[in-house]
Amino acid sequence: MIVLSDIDMQFNELKHFRVENVAALPVPAGGAEGQMVYMGGDLYYYNGADWVRIGTGEEIEDPVQGFDFDVYSIGSITVVNKVIEYSRLVKTAYMVRYELMFRADVQDQGGGSEITEIELLGIKPPRRTLDWKYPVGQAHISGYPVSARVFVVFDVVPQFWFYVQSAQGGSLGIKLSPGQQITLGVAATFSYVV
Repeated sequence: MIVLSDIDMQFNELKHFRVENVAALPVPAGGAEGQMVYMGGDLYYYNGADWVRIGTGEEIEDPVQGFDFDVYSIGSITVVNKVIEYSRLVKTAYMVRYELMFRADVQDQGGGSEITEIELLGIKPPRRTLDWKYPVGQAHISGYPVSARVFVVFDVVPQFWFYVQSAQGGSLGIKLSPGQQITLGVAATFSYVV
């Protein structure tokens, strides 16, 4: 049954009902402020601008807008294919967290190369005033024994860039033999206090 008008319950209880169960947060239709959905064990409501996870005050923006990445190396490489598999921005009154998953097919151009860093591009903070005294985050490079970290490089506020490098502060240390092609998968989670 489809109901196209409001239902006045006259302060009676609504019993034995279910909230819509979704696999991903939907794009709300016009006038959907107050809409509620259930996803992955959590209840969310739409506040007119963002999805908010109930009980946490978190605002969910999915996906991160304008996000891109690039791969740098010593030697000559070509990024054959880039795919952003997942991106999400979670905001609270005190913290901003980015959750990103992406991959690239990287091919050496004949001389042997070493991947030195991955640059995450075009991410803008929701607020201008940031407290950089806290750790920024970490990244996991799929399929390679690399312990990587993500750190901030300052530029013109409010836009800034993130780099993925090894936890030791040097090159990522992923080496390609001449002509080799690999798929580089990165799952990165990082946050900062506002």
